[in-house]
Amino acid sequence: MVVRKNSVIMLWHLVNHC
Repeated sequence: MVVRKNSVIMLWHLVNHC
């Protein structure tokens, strides 16, 4: 669960950076 959430946060961060 924690790993999955971490992955989502990382992806979200990338999208936000765009």
